[in-house]
Amino acid sequence: MALGGGTFTTTDKMLPGAYINSVSAARSLSLTGANGIVAIAIEHSWGNAGEVLTLTPKEFREESLTYLGYELFNDRLKGLRELFENSKLVHVYILNNTTKASNSIATARKGGSRGNDIVIKIQKNLDNPSKKDVITMIDFIEVDKQTVTNAGELQPNAFVTFKSVELTEKSGEKLAGGADGTVPNGDHQAFLTKIETMTFNSIACMATTKELQKLYIAYTKRMRDDIGLKFATVMCEASDIGGDSQIYDYEGLVVVKNKVKAGTVKGNELIPFTAAIYANARLGKSNLNRQYTGEYEVITDFAQAELTKLKKAGKFVYHSVGDTVRVLEDINGLITTTSTKGAEFKDNQVVRILDALAIADARVFNEMYVGKVNIDTAGKESYLNKIIDVREEFLKEGALKDYDKASIEIVEINDEDVRGAVKVDSHVTPAECFRQLYMTNYVRK
Repeated sequence: MALGGGTFTTTDKMLPGAYINSVSAARSLSLTGANGIVAIAIEHSWGNAGEVLTLTPKEFREESLTYLGYELFNDRLKGLRELFENSKLVHVYILNNTTKASNSIATARKGGSRGNDIVIKIQKNLDNPSKKDVITMIDFIEVDKQTVTNAGELQPNAFVTFKSVELTEKSGEKLAGGADGTVPNGDHQAFLTKIETMTFNSIACMATTKELQKLYIAYTKRMRDDIGLKFATVMCEASDIGGDSQIYDYEGLVVVKNKVKAGTVKGNELIPFTAAIYANARLGKSNLNRQYTGEYEVITDFAQAELTKLKKAGKFVYHSVGDTVRVLEDINGLITTTSTKGAEFKDNQVVRILDALAIADARVFNEMYVGKVNIDTAGKESYLNKIIDVREEFLKEGALKDYDKASIEIVEINDEDVRGAVKVDSHVTPAECFRQLYMTNYVRK
């Protein structure tokens, strides 16, 4: 007679044998989430409208020419250098409806005026004169070289696709007809729709007009309050704001006041750097007194009284401290407080902690409990312990000063229109950094 075998759910088998379950070991769920991720929409001279480039700082540093059409230290990448320098990952969205450049041999892979700087050179191969060297160059830099018998053997490279033509020797034929195009407001909406399914901690809003900024503001409020997607949108004060500055009165908006000294100033030059340091701030840490390490000369000629006024108005300000430029206060645009949203919500450190906590709680519930655990005594006990685990992790990371373990209660909602729902109340105290000192030194006789 065969021995018993197979899997088991309870230890009630009658026959001798081996009953073995193969299950996945419990996997660690990151409770504090990812940080350092920024989304930005730009007008650019090398790219296809609607294209999203998700790049690491390493990819940006080493392959900026391939991805963005310019060498790393080209002035056109100045803002992006500040963004990538202080981020871990960036989603770059191309706004403008570009036109691709071309010539008799090739067509640019991406649209924009940068394609007009591409040159195709065809020469005899020195080792095999029956073949041709087809060389792709940009700014006198050789970016691709293929040795072929005919055009049919040519493979597309990062910059061009080739046409099926007879290969005749050319000292260098430039592509032409590439154009940057315009940016309808609808392209900004397309960007916001595109990133809705992506992970990011901040949006670098480069819009400088009130009309466009209102689009980003409405999106930010909807995503944060209705959908539960937690991030901040960083923007400058609109050039045509007039008396409508109350549009920024919200904790999910960071409004940069400073301008920079430059040839052409749009007012949004500091947005990439600020969006990056917001996204990349360590859990529970503040950017208060953070030094600006970018490439612009920041205008900081604010009097003390004006700095106080700007802080009360919810403006994010850089100021001079000796020979350095630093963040005055790590604050957002919130001005109006309520019984449920007090003055502490003006502090970005607090908002980032609460956002991270909300994300952690949602991940635990969605990934470990929805559809997997019943609402019974054991299920509620398990979930209570997991809620505590999350807060203990935040406590260990220094993101929480304290939390009230005894007050956490899981209550099943008994409503004929609502099934499988629980309500949880939790009291937490977010960490805050040192910001002021009041000291008296007494002289002893």
